[in-house]
Amino acid sequence: MDKIQPNISREDYPTFAGLLKNDPEFPASHILWSEQAEKQSANALSHGQQLNVVQIYPQEFADYCRACGQKPNLTMLGAFAVAKNHRNA
Repeated sequence: MDKIQPNISREDYPTFAGLLKNDPEFPASHILWSEQAEKQSANALSHGQQLNVVQIYPQEFADYCRACGQKPNLTMLGAFAVAKNHRNA
């Protein structure tokens, strides 16, 4: 099974931090986000999974959450990454 990993650019990180301000699991900085992503990537690859990194932009994520009637959180970010990856496949 493939591992879908959302990617947030350094420039967009402050906007995502605002969107996800109520999610205590959201890393406090882009550096921490990147370190966490690297660990998850290494773990997936070490287990033979293919890694699909999906670039996420703040407005498209906010629109997705609004369309789903959900507040932005990391679970929704992961769900959006899967949906976007599937749409682009």
